[in-house]
Amino acid sequence: MHGQRDSLSPDEHFEIDDSDLQDMDRILAEEGNPIAQYNLGLMYDNGEGVPQDYAEAMRWYRLAAVQGYAHAQLGLGSLLDYGWGDIPQDYAEAAYWYRLAAEQGCADAQYELGYMYENGLGVPQDYAEAAHWYLSSR
Repeated sequence: MHGQRDSLSPDEHFEIDDSDLQDMDRILAEEGNPIAQYNLGLMYDNGEGVPQDYAEAMRWYRLAAVQGYAHAQLGLGSLLDYGWGDIPQDYAEAAYWYRLAAEQGCADAQYELGYMYENGLGVPQDYAEAAHWYLSSR
């Protein structure tokens, strides 16, 4: 015989604090969940609830990005584009990740990719391609 789950009455509630959410994200991230991996990357990127650590942000973004998660691809592209902290600036790799996110309809990535084409950063300068991505980002 299985035990019954406790349930809350409509008048009861429970509270989850930020550290509980971080713990859940970490567990899910370590199990390979791309959304949780992105969330951890974002926390490290912004220093929210953890010490700011761009290398750790990059690690979690990359794990989610290779699974096709557009927001993580944008985050990874941004770290590489701007070279935050100890992250070496790499326009070509940034453009690669921006493109993957842009092709999924991520407007911020479309704009960033347009900027890279306009200025020839990591890609050949191409005003028509820049215009395409800028217009797509609207």
